[in-house]
Amino acid sequence: ECARLVAEAVAAFGRLDILVNNAGVAIRKFPHEYEEAEWHRVMDTNMTSAFLMSQAAHPHLVKAGGGKVGVTGFCMGGSYALLLPCVNADIKAAVPFYGQVPNPDTPLQKLSAPVLYFYGEDDGWITKADVQRLAVAFKKHGKVGEIKTYPGAPHAFFRDTDPSVYRPEAAKDAWVMAKAFFKQYLTA
Repeated sequence: ECARLVAEAVAAFGRLDILVNNAGVAIRKFPHEYEEAEWHRVMDTNMTSAFLMSQAAHPHLVKAGGGKVGVTGFCMGGSYALLLPCVNADIKAAVPFYGQVPNPDTPLQKLSAPVLYFYGEDDGWITKADVQRLAVAFKKHGKVGEIKTYPGAPHAFFRDTDPSVYRPEAAKDAWVMAKAFFKQYLTA
C-alpha cells in the first residue's frame, strides 16, 4: 500500500520532494493499562506506518536531490519525534509538540539532530520538571535544542478539533516557527 501511494505521487508529479508522516492515534490511558490489541493499534498506526512510508519514499527523495528527513509529532507522536533522532542519524531536524521527555535522559546522548520542542505551560501531562530536564540534557550533552513554552496553553494546544484545548495564537506561532526551523535545517 505504501509503495503504491508513493508510486502514484511520483507518477502524478514527476518526482517526490517531501514526505509528511502525519498519522497518529492515542488511547487515553497509560500504556501499562493497554490491552495487547490496543498496543498494536497504536504502534502500527504511529510507528509502523511512518516507517513503511519513509522506507518507500526515501529512494525517490534521494533521486530528487533531497533526502534530508525531518520529523514532527504531537503528544505520543511528539515523544517519538524527540526519540527518533536518538536512534537514526538520518534525521536532520526534529520538532516535537508536547512529547514525553525520556527519564533518564540517556537516549539524548545520541541525539543527532537539532530539536525545537513546543510545550504548553499548563500541560497536565508533561510536567515543567520534564521540560527543565530536557533543557539541562541539551546543555549537558552539547546538543542543539530550543524549547518554546506557551503561557496558559494546555496539553494538545495545537488540536484545532477540540475547543477545550485549542489555542489558536499558540498553534499559529508554533507552526510558523516549525516551518522556519525545518527550512533552516532541511534545505541546502
